[in-house]
Amino acid sequence: MDLKSSDYRNKKLYYRRAQWDGKVKRTLESLITEAHKSFPTVGERTFIKSTGEVRCASDKVDKGIYLHIAGYKPGESTSTIDVDKGLSESSVYTETPPTGKDYLDGDIFAYVTGNHVLFCTSGLREGNLRYYLQKIIGRLGHIEIEKSFSLMKVANTDKIAMIQKEGVKEIKLNVSLYEASLVHANKKANEPSGICATVANELKAIFSNDPKLSQISELENLNVGLSISFDGASARKNTKKVDFGENGKLRLLKTAEALIRDCDPDSDEDEFVIITNKRNEIRASEINITSPVKIRKHGKSVSKIGAWENLRAYYNGLKELGSLSK
Repeated sequence: MDLKSSDYRNKKLYYRRAQWDGKVKRTLESLITEAHKSFPTVGERTFIKSTGEVRCASDKVDKGIYLHIAGYKPGESTSTIDVDKGLSESSVYTETPPTGKDYLDGDIFAYVTGNHVLFCTSGLREGNLRYYLQKIIGRLGHIEIEKSFSLMKVANTDKIAMIQKEGVKEIKLNVSLYEASLVHANKKANEPSGICATVANELKAIFSNDPKLSQISELENLNVGLSISFDGASARKNTKKVDFGENGKLRLLKTAEALIRDCDPDSDEDEFVIITNKRNEIRASEINITSPVKIRKHGKSVSKIGAWENLRAYYNGLKELGSLSK
C-alpha cells in the first residue's frame, strides 16, 4: 500500500537518563520488567492523578522494555461539530464514549534499556511518563526509589564543551510572561525556579492588590526580556586589579549551565540565547538531545510499532555516536 506524507505525523524523540538516591544497584529496565511481571493486568498498572488516570496500555520485552503509556479521564465526553458547511451556523455537541471505552487525552511511547529512557510524546507531557515509572516502582515496594526518582535531561555535549572552552559573554532571555509564571513554577515549593519565573513572580507581587492584574493571563501578550553580559570595557580599565571580573565570568557560566539543565524540551520557542566569548550563539532549541522523525498516524496519535521502531533506531544511533556514555 502506498503511503502519502499526510499519513504520517512529525514527532520528536527524546533521550533521558534515569537516576535516584540510595544504594539499590539495579537498572530501571530490570525494575520495570520485574514490576510488569508482578502486575500483569492493566488495572494493576493504572494510577490516578488529579488530571485523570495514567496506565501502561501495553509493553514488549526485547533487548530492553518498550512501553505504551496512555492518559485519559474516565467517562469524560468529547466534542463534535456539524459537518455540513452550507449551514449558517454549526452546532457543537458532547459525545459520551462508547460503552467499555474512554477517550484518550494522549499517549507516550518509550523504550527503556539499562538506565537509558527514550520516548516520544503524543498529547501527553513527559511528566506523565515519569509519574508512571515512579508509581510502578513504588508498587513494587521500592518506596525510596519512588521518592527520589527523576529523568535527567542530557544536554548536547558539543554545546556544553563550547561553553566551557570559550566562556560566556552574554545571555539573552526572552519568554512569554504567562509561560514564565506558569510553566517554570516550582509547584512543590510554590516558588519560581528560573530567572524569568522570578521576574514574573515579582510582577505578580507588585500588582497583588489590583484585582485586574494580580494574576498573569495568557491573553496579556507580554514577554520577559533580560540580558546578562560581561562588561568588557570595565574589565579593561581594571586590569591591574587581581581577579577583577572572575566571579562575574563564573556567574555567567553557572547561569548558562542552569539554563541548559532546566531547558524545556517541548518548547517551540528559543527562550534563551547564550553568546560565547568567540561570539558563537547557542539557542535553547539546540540544547537537548532530540531527533525529528515521521511516524505513521494512528487516529489522533501515531502507530505504536512505528514509534517503538524509531525509538530503538534512535538508541542505536546515540550509542554509535558515544552520546550514551558521556
